[in-house]
Parts: sequence; C-alpha cells; structure tokens
Amino acid sequence: MILGLVTLENNQKELKTISSFVQKIKEKINKKAELWVFNFKFFPNFENFDNYIEQNKNLLSPFDKVVNFKVLCDSNVYIPEIIENILLEEKINEFEYVVSVGDVIFSEVIPFVGAKFNGSIITQVEAIDENLLFLTPSFGGKCISYFKPAKKPVFLTLRSFDHDIKEGNKVPEVNSKEVEIKSYDIELIDRVKQEEGIKLEEARIVVSGGRGVGGKEGFELIKKVASLLGAAIGASRAAVDAGWIDPQYQVGQTGKTVSPDLYIAVGISGASQHIAGMNKSKFVVSINTDPDAPIFNYSNIGIIHDYKEFLTEFIKLLEVSN
Repeated sequence: MILGLVTLENNQKELKTISSFVQKIKEKINKKAELWVFNFKFFPNFENFDNYIEQNKNLLSPFDKVVNFKVLCDSNVYIPEIIENILLEEKINEFEYVVSVGDVIFSEVIPFVGAKFNGSIITQVEAIDENLLFLTPSFGGKCISYFKPAKKPVFLTLRSFDHDIKEGNKVPEVNSKEVEIKSYDIELIDRVKQEEGIKLEEARIVVSGGRGVGGKEGFELIKKVASLLGAAIGASRAAVDAGWIDPQYQVGQTGKTVSPDLYIAVGISGASQHIAGMNKSKFVVSINTDPDAPIFNYSNIGIIHDYKEFLTEFIKLLEVSN
C-alpha cells in the first residue's frame, strides 16, 4: 500500500506533487494507494471537504481511497504531534510507502513517525527513477544523490517540483473519521498573523532580496515591485538573519522551496543554500553590483547595476503600463 498525506490547507500544487509521485510509484509496484487528509476544526474550510474533493477530483485519480480525518480541537494545539499520534494509532506500518510534501508540518511528522516504525526516511525527494531509486539534491543543489531504501516502510517528503499527472474523472472511495482532542498540555506564548498576499510557494513570480539591499528600506522597493507584478516576496537567509524581513519569506535550503515562472533576485550573492531553494525557477533575473557574484551563473539575465536606481526606473515603467 501507498499512503499520501496532506492537510486540507495544502494547495493544489502540493496535491499535484503528491498525486503525480504516487502515480509513478504505483506504475512500478502495482499497489493500491490511499490519501489521508487532516481537516482541523480551526481551518477556515473545515466543513468544506466535499468541495475539496470536487475541486480536486482530477488530481485524485491515482488514489483508490480518500480518508478525511476531521480533527475536533481548539486552536491551541501542536498540529504535527496530533497528526503523529493519529498515524501511530492507525498502524501505518501496513503501508509500504508514506509520502507527503516537505512543508513545515510534515517535515516534522515524517522523520518522527519513520523513526518510530524503524523505517527508511528520505527527505526532499525530487524524482524517482526506473529502478525505484529516490533522487534528492545534495550540497546545496550542486549534485543529485540516489537513495535506495534499506527497509520498509519508506517515509518520504517531497520538494516542490512539477510532474505530469494522468488526470482522470474517477473519484475514489471517500470515508470520514472524527478525532476529538479533549485536552492538550500546551502553552500559547505568542500568535503571529501571516501577512496577506500571494503565497510564496504558489507564486508564478517571486521578487527576492538579499544582503545587498542594505536594510529594511530596500525591501520597501521590493514590495512595491512585487505589488505591481502581482508577485510574492522572498528573501535570502542573510536578509532574514539581519532582521530586515520575517522568516516566513526565506527562500533556500533552510527556508522555502519555490519554482516560479520568473524569479527576480535583488542583491543576492548566490550562496549554494539559497540556490537550493530557487533552482527550479524557469527564468531567473539577477540584479547585483558585483559582476563576479555566483548568482549570475544561475541567471538567464544578469544586471550589473545599483538595485535602487534600477528598481526605481522599473517601478516607473510598471506604473505606466498598469
């Protein structure tokens, strides 16, 4: 059996990633597959699971069954631990492969549960080859490693990448289970509301800033460009560590992985850790005053110029065109 894991908040791109990957495994081992959806009461669309199925039925064709876990609890919970407990109670060792995206939730869940079942754990998988070897980037994306699981079950997290999926109209069997969490020993220290706007992982265009923007004021220019382009905002780790922008915007090996149609890198040198998070971008434009910056080796267009002057003129052109 093959098990795919999502929360109801996962976007279509992540669901497509899991579905296409499960489809490829099924083609090689000819096993049934299930999708387990974790639907928390405090999610905005808690009661809209039927709509979720209807909207995504073309992406569900690789699965023989979908199970909706309706989790009844208050908002002061630690989602990864609840999911871990449900998986352990459901005896997931009956599954040969357990697959999820490598988001902030399942990046914690998968290694923990995999260790509990003494299984093989492979994270940040990009592809699968004809010999059922799993491909992951290594050394900041400079090379690809091939992994053969030593034992089963195999626990996998997937990077954000594009695969073709043979979509169909077959809707799998859908079941629902209610899980009530009556009490939870957790202290809420702070609550941070994520800024509204285009989600970084879903964006077709990303405008990112690095150490070279010099401070918070540099990101005001970047935000203006992103607004005019309908783009998401990104950042390098150096900019985040400097406190110029919140960690939720970090792109890289220790941040988020993006694969937009257009990636604009502003004042980013091109450290291997950052490249690992954006090297799936279809087209890259870099702005940097250093002609020897490594980022230019990964760019389709390199602009050697002061970013403030360039972005100021670029904003004027965008405002006229809009």
